[in-house]
Amino acid sequence: MDIDAESIQTLVSACDIDLVLGEISYFLKAMIVDAKSEGKTPYLKKEFIDGWMAFKEAQDQQSLLHFIHTAPEYAPMILQYVSACCPGGRAYNENEFKKLLNQNPPTA
Repeated sequence: MDIDAESIQTLVSACDIDLVLGEISYFLKAMIVDAKSEGKTPYLKKEFIDGWMAFKEAQDQQSLLHFIHTAPEYAPMILQYVSACCPGGRAYNENEFKKLLNQNPPTA
């Protein structure tokens, strides 16, 4: 995904930060479980870990932008999660559907 800084800013401004945090957390947990089940140790570069920890702590647009720019090798993957967490994105739509179901549970 080749995207300019202005487009990244626009994407980050439109996304649901809490949802991005949850989606990436789920990915990381799954990666750890998969690696351990194969007797391996998961590996991510220090830049990713540092950026992730800062984003996880601050949970805001600035820390998400910092995360994306601090870990350029991982930026395409991070941006896929960000995009999925914007209105119309897969994770966003699933989350909105779950909220709707919780507000109006189906009746028999």
